[in-house]
Amino acid sequence: MSLETEKQLISVSYSISKLQGLYRKIAIKRDIPLIHVQIFYILYFNEHVTQKQIHQLSETPKQTINSAIKELKSAGFIVLASDDADKRQKFIQLTPAGTEYCRHVLQPFFSINERAAQRAGTDLTRELADKLHTFCRALELEIQISDLTQEWEETNG
Repeated sequence: MSLETEKQLISVSYSISKLQGLYRKIAIKRDIPLIHVQIFYILYFNEHVTQKQIHQLSETPKQTINSAIKELKSAGFIVLASDDADKRQKFIQLTPAGTEYCRHVLQPFFSINERAAQRAGTDLTRELADKLHTFCRALELEIQISDLTQEWEETNG
């Protein structure tokens, strides 16, 4: 990899960290843990989500997600519902109170995101989201390949 490409990727990494920090600031001002915001975002836009799926979507440690789910459940914002096809599988669903609270929590994020997208340009924002998603998928694949290669070398090397 060229030095220029490496610099660009470090810049992307810094920007993603900065983005997380900015969202954390909003969450702190709203007096809500960022992990709760992340879970609410996922539940707001997805139905029938499991803890495993939240982990896969966010790359947040499973224990952190589990603790947050327990907190949200005890607050009455979510329930765990069994899958009819697989009783071991538990879906996380917002309660009516959770739906209302979720809207209340996410509204400032939606407003700020909308204004930032308009400021940056909606086409640029869409393109950035698409390209970042593509890069994340490529990086995920390379990590999987690297892990398999290392495992193979350890076994057969």
